[in-house]
Amino acid sequence: MKQEFDFFIDVGANIVFIRFSGMVTMVELVKCYSEFVRHPDFKKDMGCCYDLSEALLEVGINEIEIITQYVTGMRDKRGTSYKVAFVCTDDMAQVLSKLYRLSLVRTDIEVELFEDKKDAIIWLKEPI
Repeated sequence: MKQEFDFFIDVGANIVFIRFSGMVTMVELVKCYSEFVRHPDFKKDMGCCYDLSEALLEVGINEIEIITQYVTGMRDKRGTSYKVAFVCTDDMAQVLSKLYRLSLVRTDIEVELFEDKKDAIIWLKEPI
């Protein structure tokens, strides 16, 4: 499978929409994160909707910790109080998303999992 991601920043809704397809590793996750936080339309503490419904995650438990450290290290640019929604139906993607949520439990970052993108967007638009 070919790795692919794209993102769209909805400034009005204060949400970054990210779609992954194909095989996704830690490298692609970090690359995508790095690209959207450096985008001129990105603002601190924007919510994020990660659509993983067409992705095959090739990420291990140790890599989740590395990603978490990377994210927390980008606080100055990313912010410290925001929501992240993962849209996924694959069992492995759900497990990895739950591990990511657990790794951020001591932060003000809220992470939830959804099987439907519409439900994720509704949740992201609710105030923190």
